[in-house]
Amino acid sequence: MPSKIIYNCEVINAGYYVTSADLLGETGEQLTESQLRFEVNGHKIGIKSLLKVGRKIHIEFEETRALSLLNFDASNVKLS
Repeated sequence: MPSKIIYNCEVINAGYYVTSADLLGETGEQLTESQLRFEVNGHKIGIKSLLKVGRKIHIEFEETRALSLLNFDASNVKLS
């Protein structure tokens, strides 16, 4: 699992949303999209794209109300 998760936010047509995350992992960590599952309050978050750069994995999320900053609480995110 990643050692640190950084959530990225931006204003989109639907409002202010978490749109992506950067996972910072251990050297040599090899995660694939099929191994990642994000959930917010029990709702699975879809992944649009995944890009690996060195030890960082950048993940773009599909738009969903669960990622609206009016609803989002990082302590309610489950990554498995």
